[in-house]
Parts: sequence; structure tokens; C-alpha cells
Amino acid sequence: MLLTGTASGAGISKAKITAFLYECQQYEGVELVQMGRMATLALRGAIKLGSIDDPDAREAVKLISGIKRISVLDYEDCEPGIREKITRKLDRMLKESDLLMETRDGDDRMQIYGVVDEKSGTVRDFVLHTPADYSLVCIFGSIPIEKMAKIAMQND
Repeated sequence: MLLTGTASGAGISKAKITAFLYECQQYEGVELVQMGRMATLALRGAIKLGSIDDPDAREAVKLISGIKRISVLDYEDCEPGIREKITRKLDRMLKESDLLMETRDGDDRMQIYGVVDEKSGTVRDFVLHTPADYSLVCIFGSIPIEKMAKIAMQND
């Protein structure tokens, strides 16, 4: 089931989430992968080269053109107490942000936070949290609202 909400502009602070990600690196079992501006440019270029004959891949290039930085945190391999500590802290941080979408499959859920900019027709600075998988994906930049809606409808 897909639940949607409207955002009033209360996104999670990039500085706050970045500091949290670096803090998590102190724990054994944490994996953090970060792609900055140069890496995302290279990724777009690689997808663009591979998309010449593939309309879906060309759409993916359009979708990611506004993305500036991506960070992925996986803390599944941490001790149970550390996993719960990270999840609690994430829950507190994310509570301050606007929940855009939540998907549920049984007891599993994925929450998507971000900022809707009605004026420009974009959603920016996504944070995707999947507590049951002990993972967090941060996508900083912007994606057109209509592209996001199209993806959500395809995955429903």
C-alpha cells in the first residue's frame, strides 16, 4: 500500500544528515558509500552512453540529471544494540522532516522524506529509510514531481 503526504518544506538538514552518517562510521559493521558531484556526473555519463537505444534508460538519465550527491548507509551487520541505537536516532531526526511517502509490505516499510517545491515542480533532497533492512539512502538534488509520480505508479 502506498500512502502519500504533502510537504510544507521541512526537509532534513544536509549538514545534520552528513554529520550523522560520518558518526555512524565509528560502529563496526556499518557500511557507508558516498557519491559526490563528480561520481554522479560519471554515473549520468555512463547511463547516457548505454541509453542510446533504450527509452527507459533515457528516462533514467532525465530523472537523475538533478542529483548532486548520493549516500547509502547499511547497518545490518552491526550488533543488535547498535542497530537499534542508529534506528532510534534516525527516527528522531526524520520526525522533524516531511514524510512524502510510505510503502508497506506486511511489517516491512519504507519511508521517503523530502521537500516538495511546487513552484519549480520538483522534489528535492530525498531520504529513504527502510528500518527493517537497516538501511538509509540519501539523494541530494532534485527530481521533477511528474517523474517521481510516474515511478511511484509503476511500483504500486
